[in-house]
Amino acid sequence: MIVVGAVMLPLGAGLLLDGGVGLGEMIGISDEVIGLTLIALSTSLPELATTMVAVYKRQSSLAVGNLIGSNILNVLGIMGIASTVSPRELAVPAQFMTFDLPLMLTAATIVTGLAFRRGTVGKWLAGLMFGMYVVYTYLLYTGGS
Repeated sequence: MIVVGAVMLPLGAGLLLDGGVGLGEMIGISDEVIGLTLIALSTSLPELATTMVAVYKRQSSLAVGNLIGSNILNVLGIMGIASTVSPRELAVPAQFMTFDLPLMLTAATIVTGLAFRRGTVGKWLAGLMFGMYVVYTYLLYTGGS
């Protein structure tokens, strides 16, 4: 199963990327927006499923560890590996540096501060976090950034 998964994963990733770019071109959305929303969401669904199972089984440390670990891996590991194997340097669009990155750091700081203060992530904090994502996605699609 591991060998089959290792073969199928790049094939599925290629199909996802081609489909996302094609969909973006068809409806007139930039590659950046497709990458920050559709591709990010579809690659995060397995993490969501894992976290939901952990929450259902009342293993909150596993749920939080999965989320923190996957985000650290995505930011440091995946970007590091992609940059290392790329034949040229990866260009970072200016919008990422002026809007997306500061927003991500601000959101992480707010959520971390609230979680440390209370020691829990309750429904109101969860609603705040989801609301922040909805506003962010809206700004991406409307060009409000």
